[in-house]
Amino acid sequence: MSGGIIPELKRIMVMITDGRGIFPVPTVEYQGKLWLAPQWIVSDPPGYKMPAYIISLENLAIQDLRQMPNSQADYAVGEPIPRSVLEGRASPEEAIKYPTAVRPPLRFQIPPPQTIR
Repeated sequence: MSGGIIPELKRIMVMITDGRGIFPVPTVEYQGKLWLAPQWIVSDPPGYKMPAYIISLENLAIQDLRQMPNSQADYAVGEPIPRSVLEGRASPEEAIKYPTAVRPPLRFQIPPPQTIR
């Protein structure tokens, strides 16, 4: 669906290699595969956002959490990911294991704010 609007983001639980945190990261489907999208930018036209870069999960074990009650994510990565990779600063060695794509042709509509009555 490159270049189009993808209506749904998934969330994957990720642990950073320093072991200090496990948190959900927005995840997109691109070229038939799942990619982490940890950083976003607002795109044109207004009301849309796009991933600044995405990280391939192709080389990692992924656990499906969608059937688990009260799960905070759809999937979980089976091993910690270096903070440098999630921040877009992967070393050449890390880039081999965690391929990235910068500014992929994906955009998502930003949901309008909800009014509380």
